[in-house]
Amino acid sequence: MDASKRLNYNAQSHSMETSTYFTQQFEEIYQGDPWYGKSLRRVLNGVTPEVAFTRIQENEHTIAELVAHMISWKQVLINRLGKNNEAKPKQKETFHTEAYGTSPGHAWKNLLQRLEDQHKQLLTALDETVGRLPKRMLYGVMQHDIYHLGQIAFLKKALTGSRYA
Repeated sequence: MDASKRLNYNAQSHSMETSTYFTQQFEEIYQGDPWYGKSLRRVLNGVTPEVAFTRIQENEHTIAELVAHMISWKQVLINRLGKNNEAKPKQKETFHTEAYGTSPGHAWKNLLQRLEDQHKQLLTALDETVGRLPKRMLYGVMQHDIYHLGQIAFLKKALTGSRYA
């Protein structure tokens, strides 16, 4: 392949990794039909506050804590896309759910609403981003979401006895 074709090929493959590509990927993880199973919204569907805040074993996270953690790290990404270099949260603090409410019902409702709002904020931030995207961080947050999605699906199955999350 001569240099001009190689340059054109590289430009085309780079354009595949634009905000549109990442928007599609985050949308697939959140509420699409991903190849690996169910989307985050589908897995969270039907999770009651009682299930969300039940700890299956001491020192293990609850579904609610995992959702709070996902929210925290997605906010770091949104800040980065907006060129806001706020300090990253301490890892241990990202699992805290107290800020969402004192009762499980109220906190769970607020967590789910914050997750939904944040998903929309991320898509908007991706759409408005000009210049180079922090690709490593974008891929990292996608992988992070899928990893915790698997944990949430496992916990939901374990806590509800359902065959499928």
